[in-house]
Amino acid sequence: MVRLGDITQDHVEDFQLTNFSNDYRLKTLLNLVPVKQGAKILDVGSGNGEMAIALSKKANVVYATDNSMKVVKKLKSKAKNIHNLKVIKMDATKPNLTVNDFDLVTACDVAEHLKNDREFFNGCYFLLKSKGTLFVSVPACPLLYGKRDKHYGHYRRYEKKDLEEKITASGFTIKSSRFWNLIGVLPYLISEKILNKELTGPARSGKKRFMTRIVNSFLYIWLTIEGRINMLPIGLSLIVIAQKNVRKNNSN
Repeated sequence: MVRLGDITQDHVEDFQLTNFSNDYRLKTLLNLVPVKQGAKILDVGSGNGEMAIALSKKANVVYATDNSMKVVKKLKSKAKNIHNLKVIKMDATKPNLTVNDFDLVTACDVAEHLKNDREFFNGCYFLLKSKGTLFVSVPACPLLYGKRDKHYGHYRRYEKKDLEEKITASGFTIKSSRFWNLIGVLPYLISEKILNKELTGPARSGKKRFMTRIVNSFLYIWLTIEGRINMLPIGLSLIVIAQKNVRKNNSN
């Protein structure tokens, strides 16, 4: 993994290796990823690999990547029986893969960890085939930046206009751009900005108590409904789907 703010490498790796296989947030996010039959997909910053594993059930082949050897070893162990899931070590800002090779690049909660996010979006452009698709999710609303962001190594939260500008500047056309997770904004604001405490939400991993399962089921339904609404005024996350432009006098 790249350097992440003022937290330790070990702490980030431990979070990445957490089992989120039953995570309500991951499940609803997956419903928004535009996967075409037979697609070749690059999942950047795969962490625990749950996104890449889920995508491998729909795609022809998925490349799961991370810049931490500890994380890569764990990913390879999880992928050993999945024939169309490839795991490689890769720096998100300096990709070491063939250009113009992927139909879809997914980057879920990655860009906020990178000092140079523009370099990252440029790299995504060159890895995608002509008219290939970029799927990005990032934390939204800079006003909410606080203890939790610092704890997990976020350099920033994003304004919608700023994220769109960075992606289009790298050679993409925005196909859709939306806020997501409206329900989390108020508790996040109260905890981080009024109580000055890091927000701790319902458990997304490990064994869950009965009430936690009930809350998670409710949040899954709520976020699924939100995913069908394109005009939310605000949310904890931003989700952008963009298409690679074909540049004049350039084969990319």
